[in-house]
Amino acid sequence: MKRLLPLVLLLAACASAPPQNGGATDVPPDTVMRDGIAHNNAEAEKFIVRNRDFSAGLIDYVDPRRATLTSRSLSAESVVFRLDQTGDTKEFHKAAIERAAELAVSYAWPAAMIEQEQDREGYLAYVRIESVGMPTGATRGTMLPVRIVCLGDAADIRGGYLYPTPLKNSLGRTIAFFEGGYLPAAHELPGEREGKPVKNPLIDARGKQVIDPETKQPMWEEALERRQSLGRVSYILREGFRIAATVPDEELSSESIELPMDRIIDAERGKYFLPVSADMIPELIRGVESAMAERGIKVKAATVGTRSLVVTPLGVREKTLKEIFDELQLISITFKPRNSVIIVFDDERQRVVLYGPVERRFLFDDVTLGTDPFTVDAVDPVTRKPRPPQQLPFRVTCRLVRRASPGRSGKYGIPTQAEVDAGILPDGDKGAVRLSWTLRTQELDREGEIELPSSDISDILRYLFAQGMGPREVVGFCVVAKDKPALLAELGFNPRRFRDPENPEGR
Repeated sequence: MKRLLPLVLLLAACASAPPQNGGATDVPPDTVMRDGIAHNNAEAEKFIVRNRDFSAGLIDYVDPRRATLTSRSLSAESVVFRLDQTGDTKEFHKAAIERAAELAVSYAWPAAMIEQEQDREGYLAYVRIESVGMPTGATRGTMLPVRIVCLGDAADIRGGYLYPTPLKNSLGRTIAFFEGGYLPAAHELPGEREGKPVKNPLIDARGKQVIDPETKQPMWEEALERRQSLGRVSYILREGFRIAATVPDEELSSESIELPMDRIIDAERGKYFLPVSADMIPELIRGVESAMAERGIKVKAATVGTRSLVVTPLGVREKTLKEIFDELQLISITFKPRNSVIIVFDDERQRVVLYGPVERRFLFDDVTLGTDPFTVDAVDPVTRKPRPPQQLPFRVTCRLVRRASPGRSGKYGIPTQAEVDAGILPDGDKGAVRLSWTLRTQELDREGEIELPSSDISDILRYLFAQGMGPREVVGFCVVAKDKPALLAELGFNPRRFRDPENPEGR
């Protein structure tokens, strides 16, 4: 599966990729062959790609292995009485009677009711009751929605009678309880039995029935809605269980999933990097909420600084917290960088992609690359003394001759396709740089100098790649440009990808 990470990950494998032009005898005359890679203008355009926005999986920005799931799950077993031959039968009826007798002792139910139903099948149903998440902003006395799952073969429990039943957490503490009474009947709306003013969502202002355009079914929510999945019947009870007045505050917080936004890149040395920059966070939050809504799950997303993403499920839901966590790991987010360029290496296609607005791709200072930035401040693993940085085969000096100007059009002299077709050149200027470069290897000895009519880093990298600049040196140029700073860019690195085998302690 292709995964675009917002960081530069130029693999050492790039340097040993097979020739892309069929061998030395087939390469065009303007091609430089270096380490089995063809370097020319055509290949440079394939290797250095420019896009405005990009989509990537959420798991490219968070670490699901270190996720924390805060569950407030509550559960109980109970028995629904006074059904009209829609309850459990045969062996399920016997199991329901036995469980009812046990619960009657625990919850002080009247034994007479159990004796009355002893030999009458279909009048009671054994059920499991479970919470569907702690509602956001829940307080003592708040009604808690629950799911009631039939454990036997009951056909319908709506309209049945449920004796007082507590909902307990994993520690056995009672958090919510049902005071006892009849469950809502079929088609009964929440609040209807208590005499509350209820607006029937089936009827619009013109008195016509409202129909869902997709399911072709009436749009409404029953107080006790029947669901059936994989042969098991369950019900969503929207009101009935009330949060106890004695519940500690910590038990009233919402369920949540916390996902670290930093990744371990060196387990031995405990190093981390942050793949999400501050200006990307608002789009990350919006993307998570909209992507989950498309899957039918309403959530609220927030971040704790730039360290973690917290996702809180909202409202009545069908899925458990673990199932929501599984869904989160499948969604994709679309980013449109605004304040900087994001430089990405697609290690599947072996290319560098620059994402972001055109105006952020222009250099605003000189850049000089002579030594490998990943070997600076290196330490000899034996003597523990500093080691000199390694010289790169491809060295370049980039001097800014003229800064880019947007002009009145704001287009930096870059026409759209429509303007190209119409022969229109917008005002503005991409600037200019003077490039002086050398390439010294056992097989190659080349050098050159040119004034390039653009200060766009993608144009500069394309030109230099065509002259023989290697993948590692492309990354090095980006590092120096960002660190100087001569470019507004987002970069991140995995040291293991760049570490010199002879210098394992290098950064």
